[in-house]
Amino acid sequence: AGLLQERGYDVRPGEPMSFGREPDLVGLSGIHCELKRREGVDLSAALAQAAKAAEFFGDGLPTVFHRGNRQRWRVTMELDNWLSLYRAAETSEKRREGEQ
Repeated sequence: AGLLQERGYDVRPGEPMSFGREPDLVGLSGIHCELKRREGVDLSAALAQAAKAAEFFGDGLPTVFHRGNRQRWRVTMELDNWLSLYRAAETSEKRREGEQ
């Protein structure tokens, strides 16, 4: 959460012991964040968990933020979801170009 806050996003970590009552990260519009901070993350299982939780919370595209020891944070999501974000960014860029 701190890294996203440093970049201007109004997010906060979910309560660590909420037992599924709150997402791992709250406030990143349109994205459901599943956080995994450990070695050897099973990304298929983590994405499945994120998809189930995203459906339950209705808070956005299922996404896994993950890193192992001494590694940088990475973000993993299914290709179709990534493409929808990319298309939205392309459309936004084309609109901005048309306004100039």
